Amino acid sequence: MKVVLGCDPLLAQLTGIGNYTQQLGAGLLNSSRIEILELFAHGKYYGHELLMEPENSEKPKKVNGTLWAALRSNLANSTLAVSLYSKLIPIIEKRALRTKDDYIFHSPNFLLPNHGGKRVVTIHDLSTMVHPEFHPSSRVKLVNNAIEQSVKYADHIITDSKFIKNQLCESFALSSDKVSAIHLGVSEQYFPRSEEQCTPFLYDYGLVYKQFLLFVSTIEPRKNVLRLLQAFQLYREKNKNGLPLILIGGLGWNNEKEHNKIRELEGKGWVRYLGYVKQRDIPFLYAASKGVVFPSLYEGFGLPVAEAMQSGVSVLVSENSSMSEFSGESAYLVDPLDVDSIRSAIEELTFSELTPKSMSFSWENTVRATIESYSR
Repeated sequence: MKVVLGCDPLLAQLTGIGNYTQQLGAGLLNSSRIEILELFAHGKYYGHELLMEPENSEKPKKVNGTLWAALRSNLANSTLAVSLYSKLIPIIEKRALRTKDDYIFHSPNFLLPNHGGKRVVTIHDLSTMVHPEFHPSSRVKLVNNAIEQSVKYADHIITDSKFIKNQLCESFALSSDKVSAIHLGVSEQYFPRSEEQCTPFLYDYGLVYKQFLLFVSTIEPRKNVLRLLQAFQLYREKNKNGLPLILIGGLGWNNEKEHNKIRELEGKGWVRYLGYVKQRDIPFLYAASKGVVFPSLYEGFGLPVAEAMQSGVSVLVSENSSMSEFSGESAYLVDPLDVDSIRSAIEELTFSELTPKSMSFSWENTVRATIESYSR
């Protein structure tokens, strides 16, 4: 097989989709079933060095040709910019792909270019359709249009979970055969670690092994951070010597109430917001935590939950979600709209003496299933 992989998520600060693209690309590159792998974004081809993992995720990658990505990010709230971009970029991409009709084009990020060969797209979630209130209006219009066009023209579609596959098939009256649900993998950096292994990394953050809860994500509306903080406040008011909550991830958007509550609870010494931390430290923070709390309102998969489970720590997740699909019996399931349900689960998790069994989420399995989907 010859594959062109969209690589636009790799041109800036890595997010969940960027990590997916990087791991998928590296796996395709090393597969004996892939004859040629090309990386493509915004009408330009990139070298395989783009697939190398960054040593420090605090700074965006600086590679030639990031202008399109920067413009799209900085002007995302401009209706005029979105309109111009949507009209100009397809022309540029079509011209650049005109000699690749014998290649499979796989977009890992919703949007399919005008390609004359086979087209595969990964649709990670339908949050802009199901919960448009969680996003800027310009993003809703851009992403929803991309999803509708991709569903229309894709030969095959990949989702990160059965939960999203079912939503997609119902929303667009698709045959189940046209969509493959393929769980994401987790880096081998995530595994259970001893106190001795974690302590040198915890020292820099002033943390103690198994004496804190962890939340890993950007502070955005669909992550349900405000209810989590309200529940955590109730837990600490009842348990004066309870564990602190550590939040790591980007500042996010539309979250004034969330950051106000974070500052309030930081003043009490109950919560700490660390922002972005070094990528090399994150596996140690997972493994050293008492548990990871992630009562998100909507997820296509929920990678932090999988990373926590592979690290051998307990997880608190939303019921009837993509996360409950794979988190198994060991997860603490909550009603994400019920603050007291979250509080109760936090208490149960922190007082539990059980050590959950580590689960494995292999990128090799993700890549293998993806390659198989190319033949459908």
